[in-house]
Amino acid sequence: MTKDSQQQSDFAALSDADAFYKVGTLIDASFDARSASGTDQAFLLLDELGNRHLSADHAALVHYFRANAWANREHMQTNPDSWSWEQPECQAQILELRRALRHEGFSQLPVVRKCQIFTNLANQLNKIGRFIEAVETFDRALDLDAKFGMARGNRGIALSHYARALYDAVGGFPEDMPQGGEDWLYWLRAEQRGLLNLRATPDALPYLVAEEAGADSITIHVEATPHVHYALQAVREGGCTAGAAICPATPVATLADAAADGVLDLALCMSVNPGWGNQTLIPHSFQKLRELRAMLPATIGVEVDGGVSVATARSVADAGANLLVAGTAVFAASDPGAVFQEIAAAAWPVN
Repeated sequence: MTKDSQQQSDFAALSDADAFYKVGTLIDASFDARSASGTDQAFLLLDELGNRHLSADHAALVHYFRANAWANREHMQTNPDSWSWEQPECQAQILELRRALRHEGFSQLPVVRKCQIFTNLANQLNKIGRFIEAVETFDRALDLDAKFGMARGNRGIALSHYARALYDAVGGFPEDMPQGGEDWLYWLRAEQRGLLNLRATPDALPYLVAEEAGADSITIHVEATPHVHYALQAVREGGCTAGAAICPATPVATLADAAADGVLDLALCMSVNPGWGNQTLIPHSFQKLRELRAMLPATIGVEVDGGVSVATARSVADAGANLLVAGTAVFAASDPGAVFQEIAAAAWPVN
């Protein structure tokens, strides 16, 4: 018998409580030592635990411990000074913590463990820029224990991040921002520097759609996955409308099959290369919008994002866009609300 198989056999002989203690100790030690092999071993032991006939509270704990093991991998692989679209370790922690919260055994856990789960989830939500949900999740921990120190301290950090996002150099979101009419006019602003975006891979997307709260429409970039149909279907199965975005160099025909197969609700034409604001609309985008509108049925919206302003709104609308995204043009203005109305009036003038 090999050393690994002997360890597996010894672990299998442990009681559930002792097995959880062993896994928890291994995860903590691996975190301190930045040990990839120790973390890998913890995942193997958690797989063995998951195959047992556990009590409901222990079954919920498996998800919590998995989240902690993923935190180890994040600790080892993430450079705090770097930024990446891909955040698989963060994504996995959110999923496992949500599963722990929604498990029937969660209600049977000790208060301190419930607070740990809420707090760890809130920390991850704060990391990806979901500040309001993070604060609400910290509050759920504090409802259970008003003196739970980590939730109290990190809640303050989340509030400071939220305040910085609201009141930044572009002036924040005015409270009197008017709403659009029959057609939609979206506005965006550049992400606060240092915040992370969570981009789901196709395999994880169904879980994110089903388990993440708040979204009613999700748009994917076709360049991000070879499984466009699968991703769009997963979005719809999660109860959201499904959109697909194409970058300036991506042909319109890329969306033809998805539209024909009835899995597409929205086509987004990027009229600049995504990544930063205040770019000039690429002229060829007008032709792409005309092609999209001609190819797609009227039930599928055509959206344009990039270089939209009072000067370009009528042209993109005439080319076929009925959904406009405006960022710098609105929020770099001295009166964002007025510019919002001017863009809407330019795109869809009232006779």
